[in-house]
Amino acid sequence: MDTPQIYVASLADYTNGYLHGEWIDADQDVDSIRSDIERMLKASRFRDAEEYAIHDDDGFYGLSLDEWESLDHVSAIAQGIARHGAAFAAYVHVLSDNAGGVSRIDLDDLSKFEDRARGEWNSFRDYAEDLAREFGYFEVLDKLTDVTNYFTFDVDAFARDLEMDTHSCEIAGRVYVFNLNG
Repeated sequence: MDTPQIYVASLADYTNGYLHGEWIDADQDVDSIRSDIERMLKASRFRDAEEYAIHDDDGFYGLSLDEWESLDHVSAIAQGIARHGAAFAAYVHVLSDNAGGVSRIDLDDLSKFEDRARGEWNSFRDYAEDLAREFGYFEVLDKLTDVTNYFTFDVDAFARDLEMDTHSCEIAGRVYVFNLNG
């Protein structure tokens, strides 16, 4: 897995028609990221270069980082992705959808990933089928031999209904499910 990175550009250079910036490993602590940004700004052709913007990112699994995203958010998210991979990125996608953007996510919620993650599946239908097994739905139907010909358990319908009340995200062909209420 690649280290999540951000491309940080000097705005003094950018507004004067020059490209000056640097790819920075984002899974560092905030002070280290700030130090890398300050070093990049000091290398600018403009002595008064103080402002920067995030112009690109890599390894964030499609998360939308803002140009002026909080470095606290960037660092926490990148560290989570470095530790847990796509599952953590899916979690951030879910939190972002609920909060109205990455920058509005409560940083405390990021630390609850392990408690809230239900798992990953090839499809939401697979998740629904596993959940039905866990609840014993198929076992109950098998015991009702008198009515088995009349009743079936529609996994697709269960999955459809379940998906409306479940926090999930698909990344790279895998479905990640979370319990945000727990």
